[in-house]
Amino acid sequence: MKPIILLVVLTLTGCLLCCGCAGPASQRLAKKSESLLPEIDVVQVKENSDEALKLAQEAKLDVQMLTTKNTEVDNKLISLSDDVSSVSIAKIEELENRLTLLVEAFKDQQEQIKALQTTASVRPAAAKKGAQASTFSPSAANGVFNATPEYELYQSALRTFNARNYE
Repeated sequence: MKPIILLVVLTLTGCLLCCGCAGPASQRLAKKSESLLPEIDVVQVKENSDEALKLAQEAKLDVQMLTTKNTEVDNKLISLSDDVSSVSIAKIEELENRLTLLVEAFKDQQEQIKALQTTASVRPAAAKKGAQASTFSPSAANGVFNATPEYELYQSALRTFNARNYE
């Protein structure tokens, strides 16, 4: 910004000197101001203005992009707001009622599981006290199976197989 102001001041001073409007006092003032003002590099001023123009164009593109994104976000917000407002109070109440029923059903099932666990733990204790004769015994089963003719045939075939007599 400063180079532009300096350029304007120097241009005005040069105009005054060239037009002949400046008298000896103004010429002294012009010489004095020229010695106080630094020299301006026109090429540097041009490069700086080109750079400023480029940055301004980039900033304009950024603003346009952000405006577009802002519009998209606003549209999404409006859409979501419409979706939320379209859910009726009756639907919400229905879902709350269904949730309450499901919670109650879950509690009932937990109570049933506890009852089954309690009865399962009571039955083995009663079985140990009174019904010892009705339990399974492997040695008793062996006596039943050993007496059958199928068992003898099986044992004979097993001995033949183990002897590797495959014929």
